[in-house]
This record gives sequence, C-alpha cells and structure tokens, in this order.
Amino acid sequence: MVFQQKLQLLVLLSAVVLSLLPIGYALFEQAWVGTILTPVSIYICACVWGQHYSENKVYSVKKTAIAVIMFAAALAFRFVAKLYIYGTIWYDRVIAHHTHAIAAFAMFYAFKAVFRGGSVPRIVLLISDISIEIYLYHYIFAIGVIPVFGVTSFWLLDYALFTVLTFGISWLMNRETAGVHRIFSKYI
Repeated sequence: MVFQQKLQLLVLLSAVVLSLLPIGYALFEQAWVGTILTPVSIYICACVWGQHYSENKVYSVKKTAIAVIMFAAALAFRFVAKLYIYGTIWYDRVIAHHTHAIAAFAMFYAFKAVFRGGSVPRIVLLISDISIEIYLYHYIFAIGVIPVFGVTSFWLLDYALFTVLTFGISWLMNRETAGVHRIFSKYI
C-alpha cells in the first residue's frame, strides 16, 4: 500500500513538473519548440489530473467554487498581462498557454461537478471522448503552426477544413494515446 501511495505521489509530482516545462520551452529561440511541446506537456498533465479527479471523485461545492475562482483569476491575469506585455516571449509562449490551460481545467472540473450523475445526449458523449484533444489541437489549425483560415477564399470552406482537421487529429491522437493511458492509469 505504501508503494502505491509513493507511486501516486510520484505521478502527481511528474504532472506538476510537466506543467512547468513550457516555461523552459519559452527559452528556446525557435518558437516551434514550445508550439509543439507545450500541448504535449499540457495533454499529459490533463490526463494525469483528469484521471486523478475522476477516479477519486473529489467533487464538492467548495472545490467547484475554487474552480470557478481559478477560471476567473486565469482570465483576469491574462487580460492584465495582455495590456502590459502582449507580444513578448513570456506572454506568447508562457502566459497564454498556462492561463488557457488553467481556465480550461477549471471549466471542465466545474462542469463535471455540476452535471455529474445526469443524463447526457449521445453526441455530447461522443465529442467528450476527444474534448481534451480538441482543446489542445484546435489552436494549431486556427492560428498556430498550420493555420487553415485564409487557405481558400471562402470562409465557410476554411471553417469546414478547420473542423475536419481538428476533429480528425483529435480523434487520431485520442486513439493513439489510449494504449499509453491504459498502461499509466493503473499506476495513478
């Protein structure tokens, strides 16, 4: 039992370290390093924390209120940072990613806490299976490494391409990481 607790603590500490890695990625001169590795780090953290919260059923009114406050604080911090340091490496490569991830985690936690136990439409369940991947990879096709808006002269066609690419890559990454997740989930 002690080994299981130590292993769980090690996994959670690893998630904290992974969440701090994007700060190091910002030090690379090439922006693509952070653009590629930050979503990977955040994805792994999201899997670890999401698994921890789902399995341990750690939902309460107090924790949901804290999640709402975290959401508001992340957005407020990002807004203030945008006023003063927008366009800098620290804003573009660290603050934007971290505040986005914190706000998303807080929002997902609050929704999960509020709507747990209720019936959910089938389409929502299908999309929820790949929601974290959609969250992580939509940016790449919106304004990131491979922006698709403006590829054609028709906005609707660009949006359709964006949607297909985002959902396709999200589904593929979800399928590919399912095996890895199964391996690590027994240690979390």
